[in-house]
Amino acid sequence: MTASLPLPVRLLLSLLAATAAILLAASYYNYQRSMEVKRVLLQNKAAGIAQTIEALARKSPSRTPEELQSLIAAWPDDPDLFDLTVFDRNGMIIAHRDPARLGKEDVASLFLVRQVLAEQQMSFRYLKGHTPSASSTGAASGIPESPNHTPPASPLFEAFLPLHLGGFDGEGPRMAGDYQPRFKVLRVQLRESAAGDVSRAALWQLFLIGLVLLGTLTVTAYLVQTLRRYFTLEAQAREQARMASLGQVATWVAHEVRNPLGAIKGLLQLIQETIEERDPDGQSRRYCETAVRESERLERFVGDLLAYSRLPQPTITEWPLANLVQEITALLEPELARQDAAIVTQIEPPGLIVRADREQMHRLLLNLIQNALAAMPSGGDIHLRALSSPTEEGLSIIVEDEGIGLPPGAEHRLFEPFFTTREKGSGLGLAICRDIANRHGGTIRAEGAPGGGARFIVNLPEKGEL
Repeated sequence: MTASLPLPVRLLLSLLAATAAILLAASYYNYQRSMEVKRVLLQNKAAGIAQTIEALARKSPSRTPEELQSLIAAWPDDPDLFDLTVFDRNGMIIAHRDPARLGKEDVASLFLVRQVLAEQQMSFRYLKGHTPSASSTGAASGIPESPNHTPPASPLFEAFLPLHLGGFDGEGPRMAGDYQPRFKVLRVQLRESAAGDVSRAALWQLFLIGLVLLGTLTVTAYLVQTLRRYFTLEAQAREQARMASLGQVATWVAHEVRNPLGAIKGLLQLIQETIEERDPDGQSRRYCETAVRESERLERFVGDLLAYSRLPQPTITEWPLANLVQEITALLEPELARQDAAIVTQIEPPGLIVRADREQMHRLLLNLIQNALAAMPSGGDIHLRALSSPTEEGLSIIVEDEGIGLPPGAEHRLFEPFFTTREKGSGLGLAICRDIANRHGGTIRAEGAPGGGARFIVNLPEKGEL
């Protein structure tokens, strides 16, 4: 028996789960925002370098290509700066930190150079996991790799910016009809460290929050299991206290009702025998028979009450199921014949050996078959199937009738003590079946049969403890 958690506990757990989800989502959003901040910082860094180069270059009196190359080659060392390159409008390298690349055409960067010149806006890209490519090494355009050119140690950020500088290209005076601007394009390659620890801090925050949430969820799962165990034990304690009280009532009933009831039944049977000669129409005899039947029904109720309140722990033994079914069939043979009913048995495998308390299983199957008979006043077949499975269900015993079926919504209440759908039922038979199944570590449930009628399914562990 597993107890469900109380509503306040379930609400608290739901609130905790919602809070964890919100914190995780907020941390992830913060990480995404930090990536945008890092990109802005890198763009600002590149724009600052471009503005500095423009300011220094404009101070040059002659504006020769050599002066621009000297400016780029002498650029101060910066751990965040990977490379600087100046292109003319044809994609030709006119200034580079590595003099060996001067005068070479970088085909891979030509498209971006022309795009920047046309739009007069910065073009940038963040190369995650970047390795030196043709755009940075010039390998695709035949530019030899410089021994002083060291690949980046971290992902690379690359920005193409317009340089509003005239001259520095050695093209001489502008020819007639040449109205194209002689702006330059600066490519700035920065290492990720240029943005500082913005994204790294956000990533660590996301990792730490995820770690804390994982620990919280682990502790919560442990607490849920502990609470579930606690409430299960509490429910079992209440059930044991209720059963103890019921046992006291049953003992009183057995003493105060059963004994006088036996005497009343015996006297009625004696009266029935003595009035046969003076009762030609048999009316008095029928009255006595009715009184005897009601006494027997009340006696059975007292017996069920005692059995329900004093059900012992099962004594596990091994025995063939087919023999038990034959005994029950022989016991109910007169009633089966009177109602024109039959028990159709299917046991797989035929010699199935059951490990359970034989007497308690006898009572369980007898109760189920008697209920099936009561649901078929016009007769029919009672199907009893037993299947042994290596899955968690273990041994499955199914009793199915062709009766009127189950009332709507009664499937979950059928096993409650004193709940019955029959006019003269005690409401204890199925409750005893449930207790027997539980004491064997199994389950029992009821459902409607596909062709009408009711179906009861008993699942028992395949192996019990001897």
